[in-house]
Amino acid sequence: MEDLWAEATFLLEVLVMKAKHLDKDGMDLYFTTGQPGVLKSNKHTDFAKIMNQDQYKPTVGKRTNMKQIIERLLREYLHNVEGQGVKNPGLKDLTIIVLTDGKWEGMADSKDVETAIKSFDDDWKSVRGKEVKRRPVGKSSG
Repeated sequence: MEDLWAEATFLLEVLVMKAKHLDKDGMDLYFTTGQPGVLKSNKHTDFAKIMNQDQYKPTVGKRTNMKQIIERLLREYLHNVEGQGVKNPGLKDLTIIVLTDGKWEGMADSKDVETAIKSFDDDWKSVRGKEVKRRPVGKSSG
């Protein structure tokens, strides 16, 4: 991902500028290290500033396990849902956008992310009594 970091930073800034009206209390940015980089901001400059800090830039040879970060984000969201009550009409939707080069070499099985999402879907149904709202998924390779 290191060779695409400048493009990923630019794309993230554009996404934040376009989506800022969708999340009134601000968007969050997490890295595959599990550390949040930005919490509750709608300023594209906040996101660019974090993306340009050395601690968040990709490291050559580091292997990414997307399953771990996806599971953690979904588990935290489900925990918040359970805490707010099953019929809370003010519950905010969750959208996860992954900026990736597609090299998830830290995973034993390429279907692990799919399995994690399916598990979340099953847990969601048991907590909320309905299926997760589906949105189109885009996949692009460079």
